[in-house]
Amino acid sequence: MDLYGEDITIPPFYECGDFAYWKVRMKYFLMTNIMNWFCVQEGFTPPVDKEGKPLEKKEWTREQIHKSEINEEVTRIIEFSLPTNILCKIGYNNAKELWDNLAKYHEESSTSSHEEEPSEPSSSHHGGSKLEVEGYSTSKDEEEESSSSSSEQEE
Repeated sequence: MDLYGEDITIPPFYECGDFAYWKVRMKYFLMTNIMNWFCVQEGFTPPVDKEGKPLEKKEWTREQIHKSEINEEVTRIIEFSLPTNILCKIGYNNAKELWDNLAKYHEESSTSSHEEEPSEPSSSHHGGSKLEVEGYSTSKDEEEESSSSSSEQEE
């Protein structure tokens, strides 16, 4: 983990944990180019003629082409930041739909998962397993042993 924060040139990857945290980080990442965030807020619909039929791409204006390119870019950014097992469950046609449907999916899945969760939460995100790094341990028992042995050594 970087002690100085996240790299703002790389979109945050969602690791199936805290969706609200990822969503805030992704929002700020997309806002580094405000047109990206406008695309998420407003959405993109391919242009149509007076009769409501889709225009051929060669008939699009430069502005319509530009908005389409931004939509494709933002859609790819969000898609590539999601695990496949979540992305395949979300239906969308543009970046706004992907963003909105992803939020809706997590609202629904968090509601249903709360009903199935055990009454006592796990002691860590790693299934309660002890993590060790040379000279450091996350186990509370070992921390207590270490502090008591160091105080004994000082006496």
